[in-house]
Amino acid sequence: MRHITCNELLNKQQYAYQPGRSTTDAARDVISRVLSHLEDRRQVAAIFCDLSRAFEMIDHSLLLKKLTRYGFKGKFHSTIASFLKNRKQTTYVLNMRSDLEFIGDCAVPQGSSMGNNLFLMLVNDITAASPELEYVIYADDTCIIVKADNSSSLELKINTAMVEISKWFSANGMLLNLDKTNVIHFQLRNTKNSHLNIKVNNIIVPQVEQIKYLGYVIDSGLTWSSHIDELCNSLSSACFALSRLAPSLSPTNLKKAYYGYFHSILIRGVDLWGLAANRDRVFKIQKRALRIISHKPFDHPAKGLFISQKILTLPAVYILEACKYVRANLVNYTKTCTRSENSRRLPMLVAPIQKLAKVRKSLSVIGPKIYNKIPHDITALSKDSLFVKKLKCLLLNQACYTVEDFMK
Repeated sequence: MRHITCNELLNKQQYAYQPGRSTTDAARDVISRVLSHLEDRRQVAAIFCDLSRAFEMIDHSLLLKKLTRYGFKGKFHSTIASFLKNRKQTTYVLNMRSDLEFIGDCAVPQGSSMGNNLFLMLVNDITAASPELEYVIYADDTCIIVKADNSSSLELKINTAMVEISKWFSANGMLLNLDKTNVIHFQLRNTKNSHLNIKVNNIIVPQVEQIKYLGYVIDSGLTWSSHIDELCNSLSSACFALSRLAPSLSPTNLKKAYYGYFHSILIRGVDLWGLAANRDRVFKIQKRALRIISHKPFDHPAKGLFISQKILTLPAVYILEACKYVRANLVNYTKTCTRSENSRRLPMLVAPIQKLAKVRKSLSVIGPKIYNKIPHDITALSKDSLFVKKLKCLLLNQACYTVEDFMK
């Protein structure tokens, strides 16, 4: 589907099935937008839409009409129409195959990049449902952000948004499941959020304190507490697996197991939750995993093990990911020059000034501050791969236990 990519047809708020975009990018966008509105002292809520059988309720005729408007014509259009028409699918489970069945006229074939891209084109104009709303979309997972000056106005805007988005889904052959669609009212203070009365066609839309979105548990206070609970459970299971493997694997293979079982879980979305109040719970489990693969007792000092094993500490993982993000988005930051000890004027990134403590800990604010602490000979490197390699080497040697240690 090069036509889609080359002509930049996809909505900028769509994160699914695109190179360089991930579920973490989508979650980061949601959090960034919410924090921005809270910083501006607005009331903000997010609607997390749930669709019933999303990929199985795609009207082929409507899809083909939309493709025509996007410039799919002639033989290319006919090929797609042929791909959809009279399509059959089967399923293999334990060497057993089901009978071939027609997928019908209201579904896209799953298991292929073509089917995924066709679905994206169908929902591509969802932002037209209401231009006043903010959208973050990952395939059929749609998050709609609503802001207002006060709670009563927020409630009114959410109700209006629910009606508009329900009409859009219905007009496009999809069904919004109102019972499983949830609303979160974000508020950073330690007070219970006001109840919002949200209804569509006399069906109450649930207001919740937290929700699992794209693998991340997002709560109304953005504390990441519940997400870290789930993360610790997963990491503890990985530790158990490492303890069972430790007696039989060589040091090299045991370290590979650490990266496969433990590090792959630890690193996901660390720039979102890595500065949460209870992040040390995760760090303690990482130390436990390190002692297991190093065949050391539970009370053995861990700092030397991080250095000898050449494994990044959790704060170092956060620093590395934050710096990679900042480097990829350097064009978005203002630069100024300061005089160094050897009288050279070096470019420094200017972090935005924010009032809320939660916002000051966000990646967009603390990221450039961390980046400014990297030695100039590393930031001056032109190749991203070399930049990451050198920075990682620096962090491995320091084995910092907090982000603040690195920034001193």
